[in-house]
Amino acid sequence: MAQHLLHGTLHATIYEVDALHTGGVRSGFLGKIIANVEETIGVGKGETQLYATIDLQRARVGRTRKITNEPKNPKWYESFHIYCAHMASDIIFTVKDDNPIGATLIGRAYVPVDEVIHGEEVEKWVEILDDDRNPIHGGSKIHVKLQYFGVEEDRNWNMGVKSAHVPDNFVPKIPLAGGKNYEPHRCWEDIFDAISNAKHLIYITGWSVYTEITLVRDSRRPKPGGDMTLGELLKKKASEGVRVLLLVWDDRTSVDVLKKDGLMATHDEDTENYFNGSEVHCVLCPRNPDDGGSIVQNLQVSAMFTHHQKIVVVDSEVPSQGGGSEMRRIMSFDVGHCPP
Repeated sequence: MAQHLLHGTLHATIYEVDALHTGGVRSGFLGKIIANVEETIGVGKGETQLYATIDLQRARVGRTRKITNEPKNPKWYESFHIYCAHMASDIIFTVKDDNPIGATLIGRAYVPVDEVIHGEEVEKWVEILDDDRNPIHGGSKIHVKLQYFGVEEDRNWNMGVKSAHVPDNFVPKIPLAGGKNYEPHRCWEDIFDAISNAKHLIYITGWSVYTEITLVRDSRRPKPGGDMTLGELLKKKASEGVRVLLLVWDDRTSVDVLKKDGLMATHDEDTENYFNGSEVHCVLCPRNPDDGGSIVQNLQVSAMFTHHQKIVVVDSEVPSQGGGSEMRRIMSFDVGHCPP
């Protein structure tokens, strides 16, 4: 089946499975005790914990909670708003039974992208199939609802301007009330100004906080101190009495045996060493799994690479018409997948 580009928003709801015949499901008080013991010691099947996922080809884009008290007729009634840019021929709903080591596949249901690509709402019971695309035992079906909205229908999708840095005269004049024109912000310069003007606190969390970058990069817009690296700027502010705290992702692959700056080159060890012995408090934080995962899932999560989001929180001056205000406020920057 031909693949289509799903570029937009996919609204998906997973309701329930009508009747599962998975076999081996224990019932009664004694059966529940046996299942709990098996789950605790990591042998046997354990208690049934059913969940469903949504995939666009091989990309996992949604997952329900686990249902433990309805082994025959799990009901999730969960909705997802999925921002997508994927090539896919099918929207795949997978039903699994979680267990202490990995998960047991119950089956998969396929909704062809052809059925949703034009924006119609599709609600249906879809047959659950095994790996060979044959119906599973009992002919179970999953109840789902789908509707796709392409980017061409979203008036706001392509109207934004990436604000990491906007050159002068790049944006046309946009008139505002009071005879003023819209002035686009420049993210890195704004962060530089916010850090430079902080008097009490600078808190930074990040997938990667590399000390050697500079925030002021446009030679046509120089700023005092703009040639300092981020590391130098943070050390300077800490020496002025500002409390500077960094929480940086600890890449478990950044070891000498593999590669000191990690497979993702986050330079987490370099960042920690740079601030070691200074007045900047830098802590590396690993990605630890939540409770409830299997042994394999916990290993996978602990070594999984995180996203690139960074958050900068500082204190800043409260705008005052009269001027001279000593009041401060908290200002924060939530930076996504912009390059550092």
